[in-house]
Amino acid sequence: MGGADDRRPGASPACYLDEADAAYAGYLPAGELAGFLNRLLEGERAGAKVGAKMRNEASGETARALLADVARDEARYVAVLSGLLRRLGQEPSEATGAFRDKALRIEGEAARIAFLNRGQQAVIRMIEETLPRIREDFVHAALSEMLARHRENVARCAEFLERGG
Repeated sequence: MGGADDRRPGASPACYLDEADAAYAGYLPAGELAGFLNRLLEGERAGAKVGAKMRNEASGETARALLADVARDEARYVAVLSGLLRRLGQEPSEATGAFRDKALRIEGEAARIAFLNRGQQAVIRMIEETLPRIREDFVHAALSEMLARHRENVARCAEFLERGG
């Protein structure tokens, strides 16, 4: 009584949940996770390029330091996301998101920083919406860190803009 052979067909006790398909458990399937990580990667690559260009064109030391930090973080997450994809057995995208071209068409330092900030806020929303559906602990941890860093950068950029540069 109570042995493995006594299980009802089709029963799915919680103790077997870790063996279930990711989608069954509410998590992103591998292909969707790779697509999500590649979209983030392309956006981070665009953000790194925009941040570096803006840093080089910054009007003052405060703006230059802020944009250097943002560009460095964006570049760091390009590497992190590429590493996550490789660890998942997926090929990282080489593309750069459309954000780059849109940002570089904007005139004026404050307007560009505001646009950069909106881009970072979009990344925050994407991660917040998707994080509960990520099963892999190492991916979850990396994206949680990325989320925290983007929140910090958004706050710093907003403060810079509120002070008027």
